[in-house]
Amino acid sequence: MSKPRAEQTVSEIASANLARTRILENFGIDYCCGGGIPLEEACRKQGISAQVVLSALLECDQSAQRIDDDFFSEGAVNLAEHILDRHHAYLWDELPRLDELHVQVCQHHAQEQPLLMKSLELFRDLRRELEQHMHKEEQVLFPLCKPLEQGHTDELGRALEILLASHEDEHRHVGETLDTLRRMHNGYRPTGGNCRRQQALISRLEALERDMHLHVHKENNMLFPMLRSLAAGQ
Repeated sequence: MSKPRAEQTVSEIASANLARTRILENFGIDYCCGGGIPLEEACRKQGISAQVVLSALLECDQSAQRIDDDFFSEGAVNLAEHILDRHHAYLWDELPRLDELHVQVCQHHAQEQPLLMKSLELFRDLRRELEQHMHKEEQVLFPLCKPLEQGHTDELGRALEILLASHEDEHRHVGETLDTLRRMHNGYRPTGGNCRRQQALISRLEALERDMHLHVHKENNMLFPMLRSLAAGQ
């Protein structure tokens, strides 16, 4: 694994070692939907030094184990199965639980914090969108991985590109919704007045965001390029 460089795109840096995504998250650098720009440019947008980020990334490479590395060297089918087992399973379980927790927090605190009802409404929009998105992936996109790996590309190429572009657009919209939720909750920084239930909501919304960033990165920057290469016969 080579050292990260300022001229590399953020998604390339993240793909080389997924443990690095934790560092990028800490600096507020988007490595999934917005990961196509050089690290130097991403740091400039955040008003931080690229050298500081590179030093943190190097330290991460030296101390942290690489995450899920085996899944990205064994083909599209294995990667899709990993996404299902790791990320889809988490969302199917966590989204309804977060909905219930959101309702409980609103019942106790919405009167003095009216923004909580808007947060619940936005979260439910996000939940609905994610569930529809996962259904499409599980029923349409992921089943295409096996025939593509087997070389059945003639009838799939054009339809695949339309499908992937649609999924990327949906990922972008999910990212925008997650950003809005973060702003609604003060950057997920709890205040002294938050009860334990509300603190749990804030913590779990932030965990959802982090998981979604990694989830989308694996699809946009790993699985989808793999499928495009297979469809092109490469």
